[in-house]
Amino acid sequence: MLQVPYTPEVFFAEPMLSQLLYYHIGKQKFAVLEKHFEKNTMIHAAREITASFNDVFDTVKPFRNGEIQERSTAKPRGPNIEEIDFTYLEHALKQRMIPVQKVLTMINRRIISQMVTLYQLTSFEIENCLMWSLTADNEFDADAFKSACLDVFKSSHGQSYIRLQDKKNNFT
Repeated sequence: MLQVPYTPEVFFAEPMLSQLLYYHIGKQKFAVLEKHFEKNTMIHAAREITASFNDVFDTVKPFRNGEIQERSTAKPRGPNIEEIDFTYLEHALKQRMIPVQKVLTMINRRIISQMVTLYQLTSFEIENCLMWSLTADNEFDADAFKSACLDVFKSSHGQSYIRLQDKKNNFT
């Protein structure tokens, strides 16, 4: 069944989707698109999406020589907030006397979970990215976090970017 696509406003507000678009088309084209759709405020009637991102797509990581390494399907990791060890992150923040409630809001947890899905980060990598993204006032900087996640991914996989691959499942 076809689903109504996101409105441009909703699409650009989704951290994972906008991050994917940004790295697929580049900074300049992304800025042009964002500016173009900023003016369009069309309202679409939409309904709940029936399949999750991870049900439809799988992330693949290109090797440095261009071959593709598929993500392990043994235990799929999705943008499920419940699957991320936020207890570990809370403990790490408390050890550094950083206010947990100020940093790990529901919105920030969602961004963190989406970047984990996109870049397949470990708890230790998430912690490092989180610490790098905090401002001097111990506030979460989402753009700095996304950038840190990309940097961690690049350091592990060379200069390659994440790509999406359709799963072999049939969704009708």
